[in-house]
Amino acid sequence: MGAAISLLVHFADPKGFQGAVLVAPMCKISDNVKPRWPLPQVLTFISKFLPTLAIVPTEDLLHKSVKVEEKRIIGNKNPLRYRGKPRLGTVVELLSVTEYLSQNLCDVSIPFLVVHGSADLLRIRK
Repeated sequence: MGAAISLLVHFADPKGFQGAVLVAPMCKISDNVKPRWPLPQVLTFISKFLPTLAIVPTEDLLHKSVKVEEKRIIGNKNPLRYRGKPRLGTVVELLSVTEYLSQNLCDVSIPFLVVHGSADLLRIRK
C-alpha cells in the first residue's frame, strides 16, 4: 500500500513530489480476488458498526505472494505472521482506497515508473 499512500499524498499536495517510483503498487484489486456483489455492499454496511470483526472470507495468500518454497516455509514459521481473517474495517478501507485510486489515476500529474513482477495474481496489469 506504499504506492497508494504516495499517490494519495500526491493528490493532497501535487507539487510535493518531482516524480515517483511505484514498486508493486496496489492501486486496483483484481476482480478475481475481490468479493462479488452484494458482499462488498453488505460488508461495508456491517463495518460501520463492527469494524474489528474478522469475518471476511479469504484464503491464505502466502502461497500466492511467496514463490520460493524455502522462503514460504520461513514465512509460515514466522510467529508475527497474522493468520486470522482480515478485519472488516481494513478490507473495506482497502477496497475503497483502491477504487478511489483506480478512478483518479488519470489525475496524477507527476512522472512515475511502475516496477512490478508478472506473476502477481492480486492486482491488475494494464
